[in-house]
Amino acid sequence: MAEVTSNDLAELLTKQGQAFEEFKKINDARLASIESKGYAPEDTVEKVAKINADLSALGKQIDEVAKKANRPAIGTEGKGLTDEQIEHKQAFQNFLRKGDASQLEADPAQGHAHGQRSGRRIHRAGRDGPDD
Repeated sequence: MAEVTSNDLAELLTKQGQAFEEFKKINDARLASIESKGYAPEDTVEKVAKINADLSALGKQIDEVAKKANRPAIGTEGKGLTDEQIEHKQAFQNFLRKGDASQLEADPAQGHAHGQRSGRRIHRAGRDGPDD
């Protein structure tokens, strides 16, 4: 997968802006025709529909680029995570891949699973109140 840059998004937004300006111009002509003649010429209606479809497609492309830009980069796993979060992540991945729940504390009544250290912290918070 190619890396997404802010230029990709800027280019798509520029294209969207240009398409919208064209849409406004042609749609205004369509509305003027309706007001003066009572109907809009077929070619104008088709142009408006095509530009509207192009705008929808550009919107989807912008959404895709934004999604890709928000994905974590490969090789950054674990960066910025606390030891507790890393422990939980590893335990949960073990559980998902191998079915090994030995590192997870599960409370079926509550419907969640968490690492052992997290479990102690949760129980302590419930007993003593939250850490601040």
